[in-house]
Parts: sequence; C-alpha cells; structure tokens
Amino acid sequence: RRDQRQLSMTPGLLAHTVSFLSCDFAVAFLPASYFRCRFRSSDGERLAITAPLCVAVGAFALSLFADHCGTWLRLLAVAAAQAASIAILWPWRWRLVGGLLGLSAAALTKAHESEHTLAGGCALAVAAAAIAAAPAAASLAAMALERPAAASASIAAVAVCASHGSAVWRAVRHLLLVEEVGLAHASARRVLGADSLETHLSTLALTTLHCQLALGQLGVTYVKAAQQRKNRLLLAGGGAAGGPPQLSAADFGRHALRFMAVVGLPYLAQRTAVESINAHLERTFLHRLTYSLSVQLVLADGESLAATARSNLTLDAHADALKESVHTIFSLAERKLFSLPKMALLPSVLLRHPRLALAGLPIILGLDAAKSALHAALTDAFEEHRKAEKRADSRLARVVAYDLAQAAQLTATGSLELARERWGEVALQAQAEERCKHVINALRNWIGWLYWQDVLHPSIEVGIAWLLEAGHVGVSEIWLYSRVIEDSIDTLLTRSRAEAQLASVRRNSVELVALHAAVAEAQAAVRVRCSFGDEHGGDTSATVRVRCEFTRGASRVVVGSGGGGKGLGGKRPRL
Repeated sequence: RRDQRQLSMTPGLLAHTVSFLSCDFAVAFLPASYFRCRFRSSDGERLAITAPLCVAVGAFALSLFADHCGTWLRLLAVAAAQAASIAILWPWRWRLVGGLLGLSAAALTKAHESEHTLAGGCALAVAAAAIAAAPAAASLAAMALERPAAASASIAAVAVCASHGSAVWRAVRHLLLVEEVGLAHASARRVLGADSLETHLSTLALTTLHCQLALGQLGVTYVKAAQQRKNRLLLAGGGAAGGPPQLSAADFGRHALRFMAVVGLPYLAQRTAVESINAHLERTFLHRLTYSLSVQLVLADGESLAATARSNLTLDAHADALKESVHTIFSLAERKLFSLPKMALLPSVLLRHPRLALAGLPIILGLDAAKSALHAALTDAFEEHRKAEKRADSRLARVVAYDLAQAAQLTATGSLELARERWGEVALQAQAEERCKHVINALRNWIGWLYWQDVLHPSIEVGIAWLLEAGHVGVSEIWLYSRVIEDSIDTLLTRSRAEAQLASVRRNSVELVALHAAVAEAQAAVRVRCSFGDEHGGDTSATVRVRCEFTRGASRVVVGSGGGGKGLGGKRPRL
C-alpha cells in the first residue's frame, strides 16, 4: 500500500516506469532470461535453442520469486536450473550432469516441504559436480604421476593449509570482508527480522547475480571491440612507429560509426536497462530498511521513541548510517561480480606465463601495502573528524528545532542573544570539523589517484609486455587483459582499497548497536502499575490511599489529605 501511495504521486510515464521496475517480471524473469542469453553453451548455439531456454529459465525464476516469497534455497534452485540449461547442450557426460542438475533444481523447489527432499536435491547436485570434475581430477592424477616433485609440493601445500586451518580461515575472512558483511547483515536483521530479511536479500541476490555476471560477460566483448577500434586509429597515423598512414580518416570514420551502431549503442541500451533494474531493487531494499527503522522499531512504543530521543544522533543520522553500511557492502559485492567474467581469464594466462605471478604480483602487492599504510592513517584521522562533525550536526539540528518551536517564548523573554550564541557556537564547531575532514579526504584521494596512474598502471603494462612478447595475448586484447590484471589485484586488495568505506561500516555498526540496545533496554524496563482505593471504605472520607505495586521490591503506600475525594487538595503527600 505504501508503494501504491508513492506511485500515485508520480507523473504518468515515470509512474509506469517505476511500477515496471518494481514488478516481479522485471525483478526475476528478465535478469534470469538475460543471464541465459549472455552465457550460451557455445558460440554456435542457435537462437532457436537459446530463446526457449531463456524463457523457460526466466519463467522458473518468476514462479519461485513471485509475490515476495524468495528464499536462499530457491535461489540455489534457480542456479541449478541455469547450469542445467547450459550443460544439457554439451556432449556426452555433460548431458547427464545437466539432467542431474535439473532434477536437483526441481527437488530444491520443494525442499521446504520435507527434509528428505532437501537432502535428495543436495545429493543430486553433489553427484553432478563429481561427474563434471572427474576428468579434471584424472588429469591432475596423471600429471602427479609424470611430475612427482610437483605433486609432492602440492600435497605439502595442502597439508600446511590443513594444519594451519585457523590461520587460513582468518586470512580468508580478512580478504573476503566477512566481518564487515556480518556487521551490515546484523544491522539489517535487527531492523527487518530474520524472515523478512531472507526474503528481501534472496530476491536482491537473484537480481544482482544475474545482472552483474551477464553485464560482465558483455563487457568482455565490448572491451575487445573497443581495443580494435583504438588500434585502427593508430593505423590512421602510420602506426606506432609513424610513417605514411595505413588507413584513411574516412575509412576510420566509417569503422567508428559501425562500432557505435553495432557495439556501442547495444551495449549502452543493455547496460542502462539491466543496471536500472538492479539499482531500483537495491534502492527499494534500502527504503524498506529505513521505513522499518522509523515506523516499526522507533515508533514501536513510547519507550522506544524516548530512547531514540536520548541518543547522541538524530533519527535521520541513524537511518543514514544504516543505508550507508548496507549500500557500501552491496556496492563492493556488485563490483566484484561485474569483474568476475574478466577475472576468469586470469588462470589460463598465469598457467602459460607463471613468471608473471611469481615476479610481478609480489612487487605490486608490496607497493600497494606501502600505499595502504599511509591511506589507513589518513582514514583514521578522517573518521575521527567525520564522527565529530556528525555529532555537531545532530546537536545543531536539535537546538534549531527546539528554538524554532519556542520562538514566541524566546522573543518574549529577550533570549534571542543567547540563542544566537548557542547556534553560532555549534555551527562553527561543525564547520571546523568539516574543513578538517575535507582536507584529509582531498589528500587521500590525490594519493590514491596518483598511485593508480603513475605506479599501478605502469606495473600492469610491464606484465602485458611480457604476455605480448610470449604471444599469449594479441594487440586487440591489451585493454582487456589490463582490466583482467587490474580487477584481480583490486579483488585481492579490496580491504586496503576500501579501507575508508569499511571503517564507516564498522563505525555505523557501533552506533546502530547502541541504538538497538537502548531501545531494547527501554522496552524491557520495569513499569509501575497503580491502583486507587478509599482507606475507610466510606464516601465521606477525606483520605485518599494510593497503592503502587512494583514488579520488584516491596510495595509503597502514598497517603495524603484531600477534600471530598477530589485528589490531594494541593498538599504534599506523606510517603
């Protein structure tokens, strides 16, 4: 109903657009279908086969996630159906894998009805994975027999990781931002509740996974075509070594127009449409969080409202903290999913050119560690000033709101000068903290930009030169593999690159935990229940007895004098 009221206040065409972006067809059917369209079983897959499979997978996702009833098991069922629709078109054993995955998807759809169904669906998925991985395992075994030294080294590495499992797990937690993801998830769960959060998050995950992975695959094709266009521009100038032009400007112009019509405009249309669906669903989820925080948590009762009023921050500041935490984690995950199709090209390059990893990667990681140390110090200072500014802004907002409500009293008592001094003091404090924050942030951004331009990119270009010399990549793939290496390094160094954002997530989590604890304490506080009675039992008595019953401790009696049973008559009672 709230969404309908919002749409009723929106102009016609925009209202229809927002309504379409919010419907189940756009949230479930279109992303699942588009994903299957981008990830085909082979380059030669005919449209007559692709189109029915896209519709079938999209309809399957729509049937599971319609009417806001998504769960994590249903998301797993959609993933199994996607894999089955691809594997079923591959030869030999892959058809068996596709069949098992299809049965697994059907079983997981009914997993909520029986634990045996859930176990059967998982068993089918494991069997499909085992059959798919069997040839790779056999190849590794044969390689181990041919190269016993390499096999021994691999076994030793596995044994070391197993013996130091806790250290490995801590490293994985540090790399994958498990702590910050857990903090943001806990903040959202305290506001929405576990069941509602699972419904919203599983739906958002369905849309984001399909949209970003499909767009990442589309980006690989776009980057290759854009590099070919840039290479043709060099030919118009005589190539890298100069000399007479090898391509006329008119020919390059025709090629550029063809690129815009065949590659650029379709990429723009697909990117805009799919990103709009994903961004709108994320914004809807953030609105649900802030709505639940304000209406369901803070306004649950008078005690919750009073506890929020006693907080150092305003309700808007708490809502912004919740949105910022969830949006930060979502943006990082979204970016990594978009980069995943490009990063999938890295293992084949490293296997063909292992010196690139053994020599280049440690150098880049060392340089980034030095930059990260300076960046972390600036981030700590930035967060201190940001917290001080936020406290000052909240204090100023409360002072202004109170004085505006009491404007008549301030004028009547001649207290405007006092109000002016108080406003000025708090405003100057907030402005000073804001200036310090912006100075530190500007320095931090300049260091990051110069490092990216003058240190990271030249280092990546050295690795690309090795790959070009060895013939592992062509000149039309320079930009693509530069992005592959850059995105892979960015994923490994996510924590250091996003230290400022992650620090905000941790700080916001502390503030939200404090608010929730204050509200919970206020709701669980002891309440006094009072009953009123006549001490003598007659109507002519002038004594009123008030008996207060406490849930803890002894009872207390308040006795006072009054006239004709009409209260205490203005006299102080005896306790």
